[in-house]
Amino acid sequence: MKKKLTLSIEESVKERARRYARKQGKSVSEMVERYLEEVTKSEQWQPPSDSPVHDFAGTLPLSDTEKSDEELLTSILEEEYDQRST
Repeated sequence: MKKKLTLSIEESVKERARRYARKQGKSVSEMVERYLEEVTKSEQWQPPSDSPVHDFAGTLPLSDTEKSDEELLTSILEEEYDQRST
């Protein structure tokens, strides 16, 4: 969903940006959005430091396998019982 964003920039920069966007066949909004997408795409979301979730963020191992929840639970239980029997 698109949302409006108000920016304050120098008039000369605004005019140059409009001319440049027009030459590129884009709007200034598209250019700004693409720029912001580029500079922020490597940022990982972090919960706010005062959030109860903050202390737990990043502590759970994420599996890159495509196992179902049932398969994952089964393998965890098998590991647990195998460790107890040895």
